[in-house]
Amino acid sequence: MNSNNNQRPATQRPIPRPAQARPVPGNGRRVPPNTKNAPQKSNNARPAQRQAPVNQGQLRPSRQPQPKRREDVLTPEQRREIMRIRAAERRKNIERVAVIGLLAFILIVVLIVARACRGKVEKRDKYEIEGTDPVIRVDVEEEAELLVPEGEGVEFDPQIESAYAVMVARSDGRVVASREADARIYPASITKIMTLIVAVENAESLDDTITFTEDMITPFYEQGASLVGFVKDEEVNLRDMLYGMILHSGADATEGVVRMIADDEKSFVALMNKKATELGLKDTHFVNAVGLHDDDHYSTCNDLAVILDYAIDNEICKEILCAYKYTTSPTEQNPDGIELTSNQQSRMEGGESEVARIHGGKTGYTKEAGYCLASYAKAYSDGEEYIIISCKGESLYTPVYDHINACKIYLADEENTKDSAEDAE
Repeated sequence: MNSNNNQRPATQRPIPRPAQARPVPGNGRRVPPNTKNAPQKSNNARPAQRQAPVNQGQLRPSRQPQPKRREDVLTPEQRREIMRIRAAERRKNIERVAVIGLLAFILIVVLIVARACRGKVEKRDKYEIEGTDPVIRVDVEEEAELLVPEGEGVEFDPQIESAYAVMVARSDGRVVASREADARIYPASITKIMTLIVAVENAESLDDTITFTEDMITPFYEQGASLVGFVKDEEVNLRDMLYGMILHSGADATEGVVRMIADDEKSFVALMNKKATELGLKDTHFVNAVGLHDDDHYSTCNDLAVILDYAIDNEICKEILCAYKYTTSPTEQNPDGIELTSNQQSRMEGGESEVARIHGGKTGYTKEAGYCLASYAKAYSDGEEYIIISCKGESLYTPVYDHINACKIYLADEENTKDSAEDAE
């Protein structure tokens, strides 16, 4: 062929190519063609959505296959084993949390109990009694000189009729006379001397009150016990209950004291037995705070002498034990109060010894114990003080005359009389 076949004829005009966007270096975008003569779009027309540019000569990246998970390549047995291991781990975690929670709960309970016990110990070790008088502070840690009856003294004269008795000098513990003083006996309401000691040493204030309920009174009515006369819903302070317990031997007053100090009798009796150990008592054990009969509720005349001697060393106990009359505070149920008279001193009135004065003490009686009496006496001449205990008397006035006669027989001499003491003054 002729080489001129590729040439266009001279008369033929070239065909114009459509305008193309010119590439702009740097950003890969193309400049649109001249739109000068392009028809104008209406302002209300929605603008066309711009297409994302696609670089020429490049292909879209193909989606790479994702690697299979470990679970997808495991056999069913392996999956079950993994699930079993995970479940076991969850159970172990739950057990650990439960054990930690239980230990925390036990620790909290132990701390609460320890704090409560420490508060009670501090209260017993150092207590404060607030009344109408100035505050009395007593440090229990100070060792008191305890009475220790020494020897047996002489055998009591036959005029002393009680089956068991002892007379001890407080200054040196010398036993003046005795009769079966170490034999085990039932103390009856002489028990209340220890009740008084424990109450005073553990009380916060003699003005603290408690409201009597029916269950605090009814059982003692049914037992025929001696009562002060406090009634249901009556609010009574500790001082009035202590006087009612000692002067009138009131079981209702004793129950109020017990509940105020220790909430229940079992706890209170534990304090009584602890105090008995502290005093070095040899054969004493308490079951109740009132003195009602129980085969396991017992003492000896020598031990009761130590208890009374210890009580006399406490000014509050001594004041209550030596009171002759007392009137309780007015209440809504008893607007005039309740007048109390000492059982012991009212029985001795008019028959006092000429050689010594019996200042106070506590009476007691049950069928098994007989008529009992604990007395604190003081000689007129030299001021020597004595403790006299007698138990198992045959009648109401047997212990009364026994104590008066003991002073007459063993303290009488030319100088040791009431008249000689008054002349010396």
